[in-house]
Amino acid sequence: MDSKAKNKEIIVRVVCLILSFGLWLYMSNVQNPTREYKLDRVPVEILNVDNIKEQKLAVSPHQEFYVTLNLEGPANEIYKITPEQFKITADLSAYALKKGENSIPVNIVNYPKSINIKNTNFLRVKIILDDYVEKSIPIKSEIRITAKQGTHTEFPQIKPTNALISGAGEYVNSVKTLVVSGDIKNAESDVSMSLPIKALGENNKEIEGVNIDPNNAEALIIVKKGKFVPVNVSTIGKLPEGLVLRELSSSTEKVEIVGDDAVLDKISEVYTEPIDLSMITESKEIISKIMLPQNVQLSNETQQVTVNIIISTLVTRQYQIPITTKGLADGFQSSVNPQNIVVVLKGIEENIADFKIEDIKAEVDLTNFKEGENILPVVLTNSNNKVQVVSEKSDKIKVIISKK
Repeated sequence: MDSKAKNKEIIVRVVCLILSFGLWLYMSNVQNPTREYKLDRVPVEILNVDNIKEQKLAVSPHQEFYVTLNLEGPANEIYKITPEQFKITADLSAYALKKGENSIPVNIVNYPKSINIKNTNFLRVKIILDDYVEKSIPIKSEIRITAKQGTHTEFPQIKPTNALISGAGEYVNSVKTLVVSGDIKNAESDVSMSLPIKALGENNKEIEGVNIDPNNAEALIIVKKGKFVPVNVSTIGKLPEGLVLRELSSSTEKVEIVGDDAVLDKISEVYTEPIDLSMITESKEIISKIMLPQNVQLSNETQQVTVNIIISTLVTRQYQIPITTKGLADGFQSSVNPQNIVVVLKGIEENIADFKIEDIKAEVDLTNFKEGENILPVVLTNSNNKVQVVSEKSDKIKVIISKK
């Protein structure tokens, strides 16, 4: 085929295409023939959902309600139709319903008047119903709080304490807890906030599709200042005879108390609950509760301290202490009778065991005494303050003074 014939064929094809397009425009816009069209996913509004509570039924959540419309109308309009141009409803109050799947006829309330809906007699929507259940469940706090240094927060007060959940039984019965959650950082004064209530199931997964009444809860967080005060151990009674208290101390020297400023200003120390010493017969550790004034609490949850009690047995021992003299005039000599004095010492076993004879001096002062026989007192000096002289024998002795 030569080039002229080929060009002629191309021109013929282009002219045919133009004529065909023109004919289509004419038929569509001038003649405007009737066409059929299937419109999918036209939404259906469900009416009177609350009314079926009287039948102890509820609509199971997470359902989508759509119908497909078979339409007929002018070509220049039907292809521009959208689902939003239709209003379709299904009235639950008009039918006898049951648990499970229900097929409900729909009502076409509004649609483009130039369009004909061919399948109106067969339009239904499937709705799954469940038992209607309602429960009252306590509301828990999952509010995370950090307080500014030197201040402390009380556990959040939640109001109301309970909320009513209702809806399809499968979902309501899967709810384990109701919680409010939030974050409060560097709190230094009271905080009040409204928080949404969430329904949680297994593994703290949020359950959607249940009604919660009320939807929100009020959370009040009280912030109070702290103060460190010493812990004193309180006692009553006396140790049994023969025992002495060597140490009485608390494992916790100071605690931080929390309360209103006006109350804390009046507190300089706290005490343990009284320990009855009359019941103590050996060294031991005792767990004792810290007694707190009204409207005061500890900054931590532990309200107990360990009290360490160390006791020893009180004993007496008898010792022979050598007698020494002083103040004898030059050119004289003396002899004492007896040469030792017997003293009785009292103290705890450990201190008595450590006692040395040199710790006590027994002296007779011969200053200004003359030659001959003298009955003189013995003066005891104890340099060991851990033992006590309770008695002495022969507190006066015979001293003979003579010239050398």
